[in-house]
Amino acid sequence: MGSPSTEGVRAGLRRLTHDDWIVVGGAALLVVGTRLPWYGAAFEVRGVTIEVTATGWERTGYFGALTSVLCCLAALVVIAKGLGPERRWLERVAAAAATIAGGVSFLLTLWRLFDAPAGVQERRYGIFVALFAALVVSLAGASGLGGGREAATESARDR
Repeated sequence: MGSPSTEGVRAGLRRLTHDDWIVVGGAALLVVGTRLPWYGAAFEVRGVTIEVTATGWERTGYFGALTSVLCCLAALVVIAKGLGPERRWLERVAAAAATIAGGVSFLLTLWRLFDAPAGVQERRYGIFVALFAALVVSLAGASGLGGGREAATESARDR
């Protein structure tokens, strides 16, 4: 059996919904996706083909870092919601943060998909992983917004 503070953290984490855990997992996947190859190019030098790849952090300036930070902040807000006292407004703030962070990250990644840096010959799998992860974070956050409305309606009906 753990200490009282450990038990409180475990109980708080048990309060997190499936949508909350999806936001956290999506944010982690986005961080991984930004570190995978996004772009590739091949060059031939004296009969030798050299393939070069670049991650979302290497060739996009601050876009890779920004998308990762946004979604990680949303995940931290969601986790903080579980560890704090139960409040309906906090659930809505966490869901809105995830929806906005995921949506902005999705749009930034989509932009980098179509507006690749100069010299890029192909898109690699990392940009698609990051795009998918940002979409997951946004949709899970939006689902949490809807869930909050349903829970409020049910509690009003029970009165």
